Amino acid sequence: MPIIDDFYHTHDDELSESYNNNFSNTTDGNIIDNDGNLWFISKPNEVTDFFSLLEKIVGHPMGRILHNSATDAVENILAPLKQKKFGLFAKKKRRRFIRRLWSTYGWGTYDFESNILRTAVQSSIVSGFYLAFVEYFHDARFKIQWQQQTDNVICCNLSSLNRDMNLPQAIQRIPWQHDTVSSGIRDKKLLEKHDLGWSIDGHQCFMLPCEFVNRAIFNCGGLSIPNLSRIKVYWVLNNFDSTIEKSLVCFLQAFKELFISTEAYVFLTESNNWTSVINTHMNPHGLGSVKHNRTTDDIDYFTVQLESNAPLVIGRIAGLWERANGKQPLCQVTLESDFIELKIQSLLEYNRDIKVEH
Repeated sequence: MPIIDDFYHTHDDELSESYNNNFSNTTDGNIIDNDGNLWFISKPNEVTDFFSLLEKIVGHPMGRILHNSATDAVENILAPLKQKKFGLFAKKKRRRFIRRLWSTYGWGTYDFESNILRTAVQSSIVSGFYLAFVEYFHDARFKIQWQQQTDNVICCNLSSLNRDMNLPQAIQRIPWQHDTVSSGIRDKKLLEKHDLGWSIDGHQCFMLPCEFVNRAIFNCGGLSIPNLSRIKVYWVLNNFDSTIEKSLVCFLQAFKELFISTEAYVFLTESNNWTSVINTHMNPHGLGSVKHNRTTDDIDYFTVQLESNAPLVIGRIAGLWERANGKQPLCQVTLESDFIELKIQSLLEYNRDIKVEH
């Protein structure tokens, strides 16, 4: 027992309790909410950088697509809560309840009266989240326009629509998008509260639903992508539906480049300690649906579970491989009946082998 008890702490007890009551970790390192939705932890600069990378890769403005994807994803997450009974003073209690949810996700603050958001989340995305919360609260459809006033202040303009509150259409032809049924283990994170959300150990973070990413992939399926031939040099996709293959490649490349843009150091030992690398660089973010199977002839084989975080997992593993090996990777992604096989090798050596065979 210490001579002097240290009663000083920087975390917020109420916020930490709310997070720990809403989220838990699965045994494989994913983050799950109480309704079975998978989430991942991100940082403000990561979302902004990803937005820029994706627009450059796809060759189209992505703001409205990401906004609509964010709205639909959160609307589905909030749908089961419509059955929640609030009793007396229901409107006031519902308002308090959803404000606590917004705070728990780390999205900053909002004001229903002025429609002003103070947030560190990218504007197109967070305005979509906000629209879903407004429609849930009023049980009515709205049209939204948003304007970035400062780096962290967004002003929204809402107008009512005479439309039914039907749920967004299901994501079709994406076999890894489904609710997980794994039971969770409470991770007991300690969160530090501030005006724009919360931090963990001094690093500002927030939660993002994995369904948002999958809806964005789905919604980009019909786009023509002028840079596709340049990107497909690095990716070989097998057994995926043609309607999402192009957009999936773009998202995988963006997630890979996003990791490469960081200063994260990845060290592989001679024994290829990929389990340790995954535990360090994947699991803390809620991206644990991956296992390193073997290394054969300088090719690494991974198994990725059919979970809704699969595109994030594959993209980050590709970035980890490139950072660890110092080589441009060729990633072969094969959809099997109950998992995804990911095979990564050096692009240069792969091309050299092809030339030798010829």
